[in-house]
Amino acid sequence: MNRFIGFIVLFLIVNGNNAYCQASVKATSDNSKVALGEEFQVDYAIEAGGGNFTPPSFKDFNVLQNFQSNGFSFNGNSTVSTTTFSYVLSPKAVGSFTIGPGTLSWNGKSYQSNSLTIEVAKTATDGNAIPDDNLFLRVIVDKTNVYLGEPIYATIRVY
Repeated sequence: MNRFIGFIVLFLIVNGNNAYCQASVKATSDNSKVALGEEFQVDYAIEAGGGNFTPPSFKDFNVLQNFQSNGFSFNGNSTVSTTTFSYVLSPKAVGSFTIGPGTLSWNGKSYQSNSLTIEVAKTATDGNAIPDDNLFLRVIVDKTNVYLGEPIYATIRVY
């Protein structure tokens, strides 16, 4: 009898978190402003014991890659299982587009993520973008005569 009670307690400890926890789905993007033809990643992080995830329609974007990763975290007495569905996208046109929510079906319930708004410009507007007009590179080396295997330092300046 003691073995049976011990088994029940062990079963509740191991599976108790999944039976009573709430599922959550969160959508994130590595960039909310992109240029036409630029790639960006959208992640759907799901904290639940399982379920069936349905991604939104990416009708305004080309899906270049999709992959899934799984992780576990242990916080005190609780264990959290996280599954992340990732999509690498490229926009089809210029404008402001909304990626709808992804849907998780789990334990007879439906959970939706947040929506994401992506601004697509014709060209990149950040400071790291390479301009369309003339570009000049200058390479400066610290030594002009070197031996085989001797290191040199080169500085590249972009104008």
